[in-house]
Parts: sequence; C-alpha cells; structure tokens
Amino acid sequence: GQSIAVVGMSCRFPGANDLEEYWDLLKEGRCTIDNVPFERWGHKNDHKAGMLDRIGQFDADYFMIPEEDARAMDPQALLVLEESLKLWYHAGYSHKEIKGKPVGVYIGARSQHRPEEAVLQQMKNPILGIGPNYIAANVSHFFDLKGPSMVLDTACSSALVGMDMAVQALENGEIESAIVGGVGLLPSDSAHRIFSQRNLLSKDGNFHIFDGRSKGIVLGEGIGMVLLKTMDKALDDRDQIYAVIQGIAVNSDGRTAGPATPNLEAQKSVMERALSKSGIKAEDVSHIETNGSGSRVTDLLELKAIQAVYRNTSKKPCSLGSVKPNIGHPLCAEGIAGFIKVVLTLH
Repeated sequence: GQSIAVVGMSCRFPGANDLEEYWDLLKEGRCTIDNVPFERWGHKNDHKAGMLDRIGQFDADYFMIPEEDARAMDPQALLVLEESLKLWYHAGYSHKEIKGKPVGVYIGARSQHRPEEAVLQQMKNPILGIGPNYIAANVSHFFDLKGPSMVLDTACSSALVGMDMAVQALENGEIESAIVGGVGLLPSDSAHRIFSQRNLLSKDGNFHIFDGRSKGIVLGEGIGMVLLKTMDKALDDRDQIYAVIQGIAVNSDGRTAGPATPNLEAQKSVMERALSKSGIKAEDVSHIETNGSGSRVTDLLELKAIQAVYRNTSKKPCSLGSVKPNIGHPLCAEGIAGFIKVVLTLH
C-alpha cells in the first residue's frame, strides 16, 4: 500500500483545549484526572475522571443549526463539528477549497443520546436528535463533503478502525482525503456505575499501567481528529506533513474468557500484520504507544504480545507509552488520543 500522510490535527482532552495544550500536558507529564464537578451531573458524587471543561458553548448560528436543534442534539455531535472546523484550519484549508470534494468522514463514537419526546417535537429537524450517524453526517453536510460518512463503534479502538477504513479508501483512490476521529463524553454517571459493578474502576483516581500498583481504570472524555491523504497527494498539495502511516491492521480476539478479555495470539498477529504491511523491521521500531488497561492481567497479556513481536530482534531499547495516566480513558477517543500523541512526538 501507499504511505499515508497526516496533514492536519485537532483535539480537546481534559486540561487541554487544543493541540499545543495537549502537547504541553504530555511533555510535562501532568495528570488532569480530578473529581467530577457537581454541576456536570447535577448531583453529589465521589467519582474521579478526566473531564472536559466548558461543554455546551456551541455557536449554532455559525454551523447553521437552529438553536433549539443544537440544544437537543448529542453534545458529542456538536464537539465533532467544532473540532472538524479546527482540523481544516490546522491543515490550512478554507470552506471554498473543500466544498464538494470526495472527502471521507470516519468518526469513532458511541451515542446513548435520546432526547425526550417533548424536546424532539420542538426541534426543526428532529432526526438530528436521534441518529448516532449524524455525528459524522453533520460534518459532511456542513462542509459539503461527498465521500463516505460514517460512525463506528468498536469501543476504545473505534477511531483506529475508522482509520483503517480511511486508509483503504485513500489507497483505492475512492477519496482524496479523510477526516478520522473519535469522541467520548460522560453525560451521566452510568459508565462509572457499570465499570464499578464489574470492579474495573480505580478507587483512588490513579491510573497505573504496566505497574504493580495497577488497580483499574479511570474514565475520561475527549475528542481528537486527524486529516489524512496519500503521500503523493499531500506533496502535490504542498501540505504540511506531520507524520506518515506506513501500515495499519485490524483484527478481533475471537472467543476468549470474556467479552473484554484479550487474546495473546490475536494481539501478536495484528501487530505482525501492521509491521509486515509497513515494510519496517521490528528492530527499527523505537517506541510503542500501547493500549494499557490498568488491569494487571490484560496489561501482562499486552506486554507479552509486544515482547513476542518486538523484543527478541532488537538490541536497542524500545519505549512504551500510554496517554491514559495523563487524561484517563477517553472511551471511543482513546485510540486517536494515543495516535495524536505519537504524531506530535515525531513532529
């Protein structure tokens, strides 16, 4: 396959309202996990999480959405619109230049948003309030983009599975550029309740990965987006190239001990496939941005898979990283949070 260039980025993560702030947070090794503020869920709680601030300050007029519709829409959809605008600006493009172009939109998201019947009746376009597909479709609509437009949910890998689809469409010449992103918000404490019932939450709000102190995960929020093109197109368009994707692979664990339990062989094989597609040797890889779940068992499995693929060939050290101890686990935005970190590091 062809090399794929990253030509633009945008993000909002806990404690970081843009790329520069995200880079500062990572560079300084800060942790922005904190108590969930009372006003976010309107009740007292003891939960800790990485939360975005100033959710819901959306400029409906600018995005040509009636005010009452914007109020009733999934806040994730509004965030995606805002960040996609920042993304085009970061890549150096105006509305006019992209209008009508074959641009694909691939957004990892999970929407539990269901407005009340009464709210839907007040909306001018009630359909915008109910379909998770609009999280991506709004972007294609607003910018008049003609490539495929879809919302994917494969949990924390959502954005990266979208990236795999985007890369294939770019390589096949079906689209000329792709917006790939992921978004996750905690509109209520239901995720906290489910995770704590399953005993997966870290009680003290500390997120330790590959560590004897690992006691579970800390949930978070966030959104990240990247703009991709084939290397040839990026060079023709004289884009700023932040990093290059040489290979990407996706698989599934199949049947394991439980729906969220990883499989060592499957993890090894997906890393091997990505490596072989890239044409890069294992010994030339110097950093691996990991999933890192904060559970000793799954972390150990991931570590063993990485060792099987990378360790035996290399005399050079290879570093491992994860953004989760900094910002928590931002749900469907997790894969893109790690990806943007690596791109910023390379750049």
